[in-house]
Amino acid sequence: MAETTAFKDYYNRDAARAIAERFAEVFPAFDVQRFVRRATRGLSKLEFKQRIAQFSDALGSQLPEDFADAATIIAAALPEELDGDDGPLEGGFHVWPIAHFVETSGIGAPDAAIPLLRLITTRFTSEFAVRPYIAAYPERMIAQLTEWARDDNEHVRRLVSEGTRTRLPWATRVPWLNDNPDERLALLELLKEDPARYVQRSVANHLNDIVKDDRELALDVLERWSTIDNDATQWIVRHASRNLIKEGEPRALALFGYLPPSVTVSSFEFEPKRVAIGDAGRLLLALTNDAPDARRLVIDYAVHFVKSNGSTSRKVFKLVDREVAAGERVTVRRAHSFVQRSTRKHYAGDHVVDVQVNGVIQASCLVVVTD
Repeated sequence: MAETTAFKDYYNRDAARAIAERFAEVFPAFDVQRFVRRATRGLSKLEFKQRIAQFSDALGSQLPEDFADAATIIAAALPEELDGDDGPLEGGFHVWPIAHFVETSGIGAPDAAIPLLRLITTRFTSEFAVRPYIAAYPERMIAQLTEWARDDNEHVRRLVSEGTRTRLPWATRVPWLNDNPDERLALLELLKEDPARYVQRSVANHLNDIVKDDRELALDVLERWSTIDNDATQWIVRHASRNLIKEGEPRALALFGYLPPSVTVSSFEFEPKRVAIGDAGRLLLALTNDAPDARRLVIDYAVHFVKSNGSTSRKVFKLVDREVAAGERVTVRRAHSFVQRSTRKHYAGDHVVDVQVNGVIQASCLVVVTD
């Protein structure tokens, strides 16, 4: 997809017609023109989720009132399954309003709706649509998710992890998931050796959610899984530990042999000392491993970004992660840009920059950012 295309702009008149024509092929009573008019009414004033909801509402106006009958038509109208580990944004935008319709209209007919969740996730994703069903039918859905965790399709297995995350982006909160961590962990146990990287990444992100909800529980899981001789599990453990390592969490650092550092920082500075927003500077670092033996060192730097209200927010960036011999000197030069980005807006002020080794801050310097 073009980088300049906003998500909401995928839901336009062309998309509405494409969806309608697919349904009309399997359900001749589907009125293409009426659907398009209803789906695109006032579209320019609607944001992303509002457009999805309006497309979903238009779909409901054209399908039978009995959800079981509608489900049969939906199943027939779905596109081909995603190939391999294609993510949901590889052409699945047309399916999102369908998933939304199942999410909102099928909740009273679980026998017809739940099988659709599996079909949809193999074409797009059901990670959002599945959550109301977990809230309404927790025992039934845990049994279903347990079965899906053993499914041959990796998109279905990923749904088990992704759909049960407590902090899934863009998703509605499901209090039952927060209140029943053991049920979620039992599902993750079934996926901890999954061969698909797509699933592994979801499990790692789920564990990151647990870190924020219950750090000690997450660390217990990571420590237990770190002893499992399986490449997939080891990848999950490392990926799930990345933020903990940046934060200098001792239990996470110990999992990967990062011992408390013994280093001397001989120089650490940012050049130039004053940088205008839109320009870049560079970090200059020199340190020595003072330990009597080789040590694995993860060397990061952190910038305390000034926010609009004058407070600061610390962001960690990677520098070096390798074994350093006893007495070895490490020098690093790294450019850092203060160009405005969609993900970070810069503000003028004093920015403290830290260098940390194995999670322990070793030195700091200052860069003044100007308008």
